[in-house]
Amino acid sequence: MKTNGNKIIKINDKEYQILCSICEKVSVIFKVGEFFGKKGLIYSGIVHKTVLDLDYADIIFRLLDQGKISEIHSILKKTALPNIEDGIDAYCPVCDKIYCKEHYQTIEHWDNGFFDYMEGVCPEGHKRIIDD
Repeated sequence: MKTNGNKIIKINDKEYQILCSICEKVSVIFKVGEFFGKKGLIYSGIVHKTVLDLDYADIIFRLLDQGKISEIHSILKKTALPNIEDGIDAYCPVCDKIYCKEHYQTIEHWDNGFFDYMEGVCPEGHKRIIDD
């Protein structure tokens, strides 16, 4: 399925992949599985990998079937879980597109020798914090 330049591939009932809107490299994966001994919905993006409560699988998979990446981004931001409090790290909300690590430039910002935050810059120059 392709929406807004984003190609979403349903691998099976328990795994979806979202490809880069430019090169079609796998950039985001949502799959039911186990990560660090915790079973749930695994999110894997360009800089983050974490596990969500399994309760999120139905709604996120339904939204993926509908091509509604912006809604998934909003849901992830609202969960406020570590690693995804900024939403889908490979997503530019202004473009409404997913990008791979090669096309979504990541810039680390440091403060007095300590990591402060990471910024993502899409090919169109839109900037946002992807890791705070």
